[in-house]
Amino acid sequence: MLFFFTGLHAEYHTELDDLPTLNLPGVVAVTSLAERALREVAALPAPELRRAIARRRR
Repeated sequence: MLFFFTGLHAEYHTELDDLPTLNLPGVVAVTSLAERALREVAALPAPELRRAIARRRR
């Protein structure tokens, strides 16, 4: 499981966490990173993907 986020700030997950607190350049960068990661996983052959998952579980 992966979690992608742009970092923490004092208002994170409070009633003050609103549009002005968004790190929009960070959102773009994290979205790009997540897309690249997902494309690489999607391109793996099924047996190789299963081995990679098994290695992570050890």
